[in-house]
Amino acid sequence: MMNIAFCINDAYAPYVAVTLKSIVENNSSIALNVYILTDGISDKNRCALENILQNRGGEILYTHL
Repeated sequence: MMNIAFCINDAYAPYVAVTLKSIVENNSSIALNVYILTDGISDKNRCALENILQNRGGEILYTHL
C-alpha cells in the first residue's frame, strides 16, 4: 500500500492527474491511497482523478480546506 498526499486547487488538478498516471503505470502491483487537501475541485477534475485509480484497489480521499 502506498499513501500519497497532494495539496491542490482546481487549476492544478490536471498536473496531479499526470503524476498519478505515472505512479500507477510504474507501480502496477501496489494499491494507492491518495489524500487530496483542497479548497475545491470541479466534478470534472474529480472524476478524471478517480478514473486513474479505477480498478487499482486504492481510493482518493478529499479534505476541504
